[in-house]
Parts: sequence; structure tokens; C-alpha cells
Amino acid sequence: MNKLISKIIALAFVLFAFQANAQYCLPTYSSTSEQITSFVTTNGLTNINYNPPSYPSGGFEDLTATQSVSIIVGNTCNFNASYTTPWSNTFRIWVDWDNNGVYDDPSERVYDFGSTTPASTGSFPVPMTTTPGTYNMRVRAEYSSSSTPGPCTAETWGSAADFSLVVLSPQNVGVESILSPAAPDCSNDDLYIQLVNDGSDTLYSADIDWSINGVQQNTVPWSGQLSPFGDVSDSIFVGNASSLNQGEELKVWASNPNDTTDQFPSNDTMRYVHPVYGELNVPGQFLLCENEVDTISTGLTFSDHTWSDGSKKTFLEIVSAGQYAVTTEDVSTGCVQEASFNVVEESPVNLPDTIIKGCVVDGGVSLTGNVPGDYDWSTGASTSFINVTESGTYSVSVTDPTGKCTSIDSVEIEVFEDPVAGFIGDRAFLTMTFTDTSLYSETYYWDFGDGSTSTSQNPVHIYSSEGEYDVMQAVDNFCGTDTIYQSFNITSTSVYENVNNEEVSIYPNPTSSNLNLYSSQSFGTLDVTMIDITGKVVYTETKNIQAGDRIMFDVSNFSPGIYTLKLDNATSSSNYKFIVK
Repeated sequence: MNKLISKIIALAFVLFAFQANAQYCLPTYSSTSEQITSFVTTNGLTNINYNPPSYPSGGFEDLTATQSVSIIVGNTCNFNASYTTPWSNTFRIWVDWDNNGVYDDPSERVYDFGSTTPASTGSFPVPMTTTPGTYNMRVRAEYSSSSTPGPCTAETWGSAADFSLVVLSPQNVGVESILSPAAPDCSNDDLYIQLVNDGSDTLYSADIDWSINGVQQNTVPWSGQLSPFGDVSDSIFVGNASSLNQGEELKVWASNPNDTTDQFPSNDTMRYVHPVYGELNVPGQFLLCENEVDTISTGLTFSDHTWSDGSKKTFLEIVSAGQYAVTTEDVSTGCVQEASFNVVEESPVNLPDTIIKGCVVDGGVSLTGNVPGDYDWSTGASTSFINVTESGTYSVSVTDPTGKCTSIDSVEIEVFEDPVAGFIGDRAFLTMTFTDTSLYSETYYWDFGDGSTSTSQNPVHIYSSEGEYDVMQAVDNFCGTDTIYQSFNITSTSVYENVNNEEVSIYPNPTSSNLNLYSSQSFGTLDVTMIDITGKVVYTETKNIQAGDRIMFDVSNFSPGIYTLKLDNATSSSNYKFIVK
């Protein structure tokens, strides 16, 4: 019961807020010998218990803020009263039903008693047409049964007091609060409210209506159970208010308590105006370029900041990837905003750190970037891959799809032709000097035909005996292997000797440019032929050679190797070996 009374008292003060802010006239008395000694209401949900210990100053007390009686509309207000002199007196009660600050309507005098005996009990009705609320009630007594005191007249004997009459409705639903959106969560998209039952009956149902910036939304029916006189509901979801912009109004009102008319609509409505403040706007994902320190700013100058690292600045320095968060509070509205974002580090383009080898026969080397973005190769290509057919250093720069970060890398490429074996041999007695003439070779293997081998590029080998030897050269590279064989007749004579004992000499031998032929005797007409090691004729000409002639041949365009110089006439034939370096 005490809990119910406390609810009614709290409700009385809520309703008191709706009472007109009126300044009522003051009744006066010229004698202090007679007064109201007691005025007690007996049937209210809360009651007045007035027992003044002494005569009030001026004969009047204003107790509207401290003493009230709560009556359900349509009921009567019953009371007991007593007076100093228990005989002839007049007792009157007024209620300012229209709350206009004066008791000017005849219906506002609700009780009138004049008798030679003191009033002890009485009552007056609260009409069904009365709007629930708080009303000023004046109680006045005059020592004279024939007197007709008004609410503000000057009298001789008696006293008066003002109280509050709280008229309650059986059916009265109101909006207690808008839970969200509300500071600090000013931008919450979901509308939550609480209802309050200010009626005297248990509330089982009501309708909730709402509007966004004047545009009414769907009605939300509510059902539940709220006890009388101020019981408040749990949080109620009304709808999504994401279309509410800053500066616009959200209005919520309740109606139809228990499917009846709400007799006290003044507490039905609440409004929320979306505060105006700078909105927090940070990207959900932030790209950090390689080897860089970056900053992210909220752009909110007039807000307090708290970042996930505890810093309070309006910006945050970012040095590594991770999950970050920021909370801001607008200094003028108190609205709090929160945001989190993920920082990811740039994935830079990454070409191999080692030399990449490829073969011409296979089409060279294909280079492919490992990240999305805009490509710019050193070849001028803009695709994410290129095909390389020449050796060299190739570089690429890649700008990520956001256009923020650019990474650069390079790689060394070696593209090989298939190896081609080739060599020449220069004999001096039993010693052979081999000169490598192969192409695109990386490693070498020699077999000299006598059981000896070498891996040098240009080996020198001394044979132990004369004879015909097959010399093998095997060369290889990344792309394959090639082998060539040549036969050499190893003798103890020099390659420079004239095997036919003719007076002919050739020099220099070996040579890289000019080959000279000197003859100490006359041959007349000779056919001069030069043949490479494969037997191919590379030069032929007819010369008239006389004793003492020196003839120079240009062999600078000959490939390195061993060649045979053949001199033929009608009666003889001579062969001479020479080497082109």
C-alpha cells in the first residue's frame, strides 16, 4: 500500500505541472480568535490531513505544494472538519475547475454549509466531465452562520487554507520517456520508448503513434500489464528512425488505453529533436603504404576524442596494420559517436630476388605481377605480365586500385639461345692449344681422345705420342647441351712446316686479319682455295705466282677455326694449315 501511495504522490506532482501558473487572491481576517482546527479528507487515494497547531499568519495558509487529495473522476471527495467554537459558523469550499486563477464560476463553489452547529462531515462530487489534472481547492470558515464569505472577502473571525485536488482518470496512458535516440546515442536508428500508466486502472493495451519530421509512421499496438498510478513499462521498440536527419523532430504519442478514450492527453506526447553536430565519418578500411607513417583524422574540431590507443588528439598516427577505434563526444550536445576501422598494409609488387633464366626456344621468360593495380613496366607495357626475350634488368611500378600507394621492384633476366659447340685446335709438335668458338655456353667438357679430359674453356693438352685423335667438346647452358667432334693428326713436326718441302710460307699463323703467302720460286698459274674444318670452300681464286711474290689475303671475316690453304697447278698440289683466331 505504501508503494502505491508513493506512486500517487509522484503522479500528483506530475499533474501539478499542468496546473495553470495562477496567482490567487488572499482572504483576510481582522480577528485571530477563531479558526479551522482540522480538515481531513477520508476517501482519497491520497488525503489531506490539516491540523494547524496555531492560528495561521493573516488567517491563511497556501498548502497546495505539500497537501493534496487524489480523487478518481466521477467520485466524491469526503472530509471531516472542525472549528474553534462549536456553534454558529459558515463553512465553504471552492475548486478552480478551469484553472484560471479565480473562483468566478458558480459551479466552482462545491460545498456550502451554514448552521448553528459545527460542521463535522461533508462531501462534494468530482464531475465525470472533469479533465484529469491538479486543481486549486480553497477551504474557508467564518464564525457566523448568517455570513456569506466569498473566496477572497475580508471577514472578522475565521481562517482559510488552499490545498491541491488531484483528479485522476481510470484510463490514462502516457509516454514516460524516449530511450533512443537520445544523448549520448543521438544517432541511434532504432526508436525505443517507455509507456507510463497514470490511470487508476491496470493498463493492458494502448496504441503508439509516431512521426518523423511531421510524416506519420505506422501505428504500433502495445499489450502488457502496468499497475495503476505511475507504473512504467520496459523498453518498447517502436520502429526504425534512420530517416531522421539532424535538426528534424521525432514525435511519439500514446492513445486508446484499454481501448478507451484517454481522459488526460497532456502527458501522451514526447518529442525528440535530432541535435545538430558534426558527424563522425572514418573509412571502414584504411590502406597503409609500405614503409610509411600515415594519419587518419575525424575532422571533428569541436568534439572530445578517445582513440583505441588512449590518445586524445583529433587525429591518429598509424604505423602498422591492425584494428583501431575512436569515440567522439560533441562538446555542445553531448552526443557520442563510435567508429572502428581496419588498417591493412599495402601488398607491394614482388618480383624474384634471384636471376631468372629462360630459353629463346621456349619463348623467353614470363614476368607476372603478384598484386592488383595499374602496371608500368620498363618495357612500356601496362599489363600485369610481360614476356621477355632478351637478357637485361626489368623493372615495374604498380599503383594499387585506390591510387594511394605505388610500389617498385626489379629483376635480372638471362635469356639463352641453345648452346652451339665449336672450337679450333692449334698444334705445335705434340702440344694442342684449343680455342673455344662455341656460342651461348656456360660450362665446358673436353675429351682429348687419349683418355684425358678438361673443363677449361680454352685448354692446352700435350699428347704423349703421335697419332690420329678424335677430340670432343661438350658445352651446355640453362637451355641444353651440344657436342662436336674433330680429328687431329698429332705429329712431332710443326704445323708451319711445308709438308711438300716447297718454298712456300704463310704467316702470321694464327691470324685474325690478314694471311700472307710468300713464294721463293715461280709456280706460274695456281688455283688458291681455302677450306674450313667442315670441308666447305670459303675462298677460291686463280693467281700467277712468281719467285719472290708476297700475296696478302683478307680473312678478317672468317669465323675462328682451322682452315686449309690449297695450292694447285697442272703438275703439283700443296696443302697448308692456318688458324683464324
